[in-house]
Amino acid sequence: MPMYEYECSKCKHQFELLRSLSEREDPCECPYCHQKAKMKRLSSLFSSSGSGASGISSGACSHTSSGGG
Repeated sequence: MPMYEYECSKCKHQFELLRSLSEREDPCECPYCHQKAKMKRLSSLFSSSGSGASGISSGACSHTSSGGG
């Protein structure tokens, strides 16, 4: 899965998320101010060969609707 760089539209915080290609343009929540963040660019690609997984830590997007905003 590729690693994407996102930037918060409110606080301008930049962060990376490991996401599938189909999720890359889905809105994410900023881990600091919880506002919407948009994809800035592809950061890198990762591949798993099955011979030992690397411990990649990444944030997770919230797919919940806040109802207002």
